[in-house]
Amino acid sequence: MAGTPTIIRSRNACFLAKAQPTPLTDALPVPATDAVLGENIAISYNPNIIQTNEYTGSLDSADDIVGGMTAQVTIDVWLKGSGTAGTPPEWGKLHKACMHSEVITNAAIGAPTAVTAGTTTSVTLGAPFSNTAQIYRGMPLQISGTPANLNTFISDYTGGVATLTDTQSVALTTSALATIPANVLYLPTSGAQAPLTIYVYIDGLLWIFTDCVGTVKYDFTSGGAVKMSYTFNGLFKSKTAAALPSSSSLVYQTTSKPIWIARAGGAFLLGGNLISGKQMTLDWGASANFPDDPNGQEGYGAPLVTARRVTGQLSVNETLIASRDLMSDFRSGTKRVIHARAGTVAGNRWAMTIPSAQFQNDTPGNSNNIQTAQNPFKATGIDGGCALCLW
Repeated sequence: MAGTPTIIRSRNACFLAKAQPTPLTDALPVPATDAVLGENIAISYNPNIIQTNEYTGSLDSADDIVGGMTAQVTIDVWLKGSGTAGTPPEWGKLHKACMHSEVITNAAIGAPTAVTAGTTTSVTLGAPFSNTAQIYRGMPLQISGTPANLNTFISDYTGGVATLTDTQSVALTTSALATIPANVLYLPTSGAQAPLTIYVYIDGLLWIFTDCVGTVKYDFTSGGAVKMSYTFNGLFKSKTAAALPSSSSLVYQTTSKPIWIARAGGAFLLGGNLISGKQMTLDWGASANFPDDPNGQEGYGAPLVTARRVTGQLSVNETLIASRDLMSDFRSGTKRVIHARAGTVAGNRWAMTIPSAQFQNDTPGNSNNIQTAQNPFKATGIDGGCALCLW
């Protein structure tokens, strides 16, 4: 008998991804700069198996024809920052491959600067702040002076007026000093794609995929860290024998995962006010398609992201109509700002802002005898449905 087959151990694995500037060309990711810490890596294929109906002098059919094939790679990554404000996280390139723009503000703006006017829901910013519409939407705004030590975010920026994600108990005045700290912001884009070359190593095997683009889903659960689940469509290049990179050669950002709780900087707001509940999910909803092309190695060209529909759902504790009436919002088409954030350490804080959520239902529920509601929503706005900030 031949020797005993080698058993492959799934946990002995790593994931590398590198921006691929040239279509159909392996970008050659390396462990020192391109490793992404993740879990639940999965690979699948969609082969074109052609069944013939040829007469063979038998009830059995002739051999199938194996045609072209597309591939899919999935990975889950925990949401955390790089540890340095204004420096992108290692998963940033994954977001860019899912049709996000990456806006890096590597130095604070306004140091700090008195606002020119204010209300309970907004402040007006003068020089040195820009007057360009929406340039700061989704970014943090630190307020000192009076009041002191207030951290909020900008859900809209028009004519120099910054609308705040948090409604204040007292109107802000010119005694307030504003600063936008260093941050990295991920926004929807309909511009050029930023595909990846992906290497998946598993215990002596290496799978290589090129031209990978995709989508991402988020799971925000109270008391836990946030999981981002990526799905990439790409072109299969090879499966070969290859030694797993040594653990010492794999370089990861070592920051902890911020927990979505108040004592760790956590907050959950709807329409400027605190809201309680178990969970929020968000689906980037980007669709990737492979153009037919007989010149392509598999009969397809590189995949293209051709559409996006950002949707989500709130799973919240029900309350009285006087506090919140999402049924009326749903029926009337009224849109609300949704905002979630966590983290206390600069460079490892995150915030998700959905500037204009249109609710699609208001379904009653029950969780351990607590009345709840399920509120699916669409994140509306052209290239502005949501903003993920690391700061």
